[in-house]
Amino acid sequence: MNLSKVQVKPIKKEVDLLGNFEETNLGYTTLELAKEEAERCLHCPHAPCMKACPAHNHIPDFIEQIKNGNGLEANKILRITTIFSSICGRVCPHEKQCESVCVRARNGEAVAIRNLERFASTFSVTMEKPKEERKEKIAIIGAGPAGLMCAYRLRTHGYQVDIYDENQKAGGALTYSIPSFRLPYEEVEKVVKNLEGMGVQFFLNHKVEGDLETFISDRGYQKMVVATGATKDKYMHLPGENLENVWPANALLIKAKKIMLHELEEELPLKNAKKVVVIGGGNTAMDAASYLRRLGVEVIVMYRRSEEEMPANKEELEEAKKEGIQFMFLTNPNAFLGEKEVSAISFVHMELLDELDKSGRKKCREKPNSQENLQGVGGVVTAISASSNIEFIPNAFDMSSWGSIVVNDEGQTSNDQFYAGGDVVTGPLTVVHAMKAGDTIAESIHQSLINK
Repeated sequence: MNLSKVQVKPIKKEVDLLGNFEETNLGYTTLELAKEEAERCLHCPHAPCMKACPAHNHIPDFIEQIKNGNGLEANKILRITTIFSSICGRVCPHEKQCESVCVRARNGEAVAIRNLERFASTFSVTMEKPKEERKEKIAIIGAGPAGLMCAYRLRTHGYQVDIYDENQKAGGALTYSIPSFRLPYEEVEKVVKNLEGMGVQFFLNHKVEGDLETFISDRGYQKMVVATGATKDKYMHLPGENLENVWPANALLIKAKKIMLHELEEELPLKNAKKVVVIGGGNTAMDAASYLRRLGVEVIVMYRRSEEEMPANKEELEEAKKEGIQFMFLTNPNAFLGEKEVSAISFVHMELLDELDKSGRKKCREKPNSQENLQGVGGVVTAISASSNIEFIPNAFDMSSWGSIVVNDEGQTSNDQFYAGGDVVTGPLTVVHAMKAGDTIAESIHQSLINK
């Protein structure tokens, strides 16, 4: 057993960032490196890492297989609970989930669970068609992580599954919201092709609208799953927010990704800006900031709390610093200034309070008489939050006061023909949370149909 207190670090490719949107974190590229890190796992009988994982991946078991040099068996174990090991092995907030409770972290660094999951995913496991076919048909709206995982689980039970999505490619936020240097599209494409091989049908460039009950009855579906995500940007409602070159983060990232995927023939947004300020402290803010740095833009991240309260993954924060991204902590904008285009930001200084908010972070307030202007700004990106994509739903079932779909623990809505899960229910959460919701819904639908 490797008793080292520090992780075996993954391989990172050193490149000139300018114009380079390729992945730089390569993970463990050899079995030797992966085995060395896997040997640090204590294989705890109570497996706190497994309990902390929203998907409840069998973490000690798959790591044990890597320790034994059997990457294929490791991926087979992961496949019990997920089809996204390659994706979650890149984008999961490991430091806040599985690795946060790793026993190794009590006296050193946690086992690198995420990187080991990514390594295991390099050993291909074929998704096989079900042994028995069922006559029932299920429709899924949204080809993001919740929809894809739901389709997989339903298909393993033999159901006919059709996925509808308004975009040209499947994957939802995996394809369009996460930059390629964090998650190459090829990894999403592998999952989609495997599902197609299982018999899942994809109807892309197909926006579902109108009466949903009529939609499913006309097409012979027994159930429908709504998994349309939450990429609708929230606005700050500040003066000047409508100036040119003020972008909501998701809109910016989605447009940039569509251009890179050759779906749009336009210039990358904010390509010609010299200095851009990103407002926010989450992973989306870091993604936007890193995207802009690769365009050669000077980037300043403005966040109203301190670095300690930032919700972004620490790894992404450290990478952002290495990329030359600047930070203004305890600052908050109150207006965007300019004639036609934004040229400056009016902001105030903030101070932290001892009182905590609902997220467990310290509340903050504006310092009196602290207003300043930041000049020479050529663009602004607001990354404060996002809401559910539900505009297409004409009162089909109960909605919450903040605009999400209301469901029970099994993902069923107030109309027993309809289920919903992922960000469209919870608001923006992680890929693994959405995936687990899709899995739960599939099992619930299966039980409801076999027990009719």
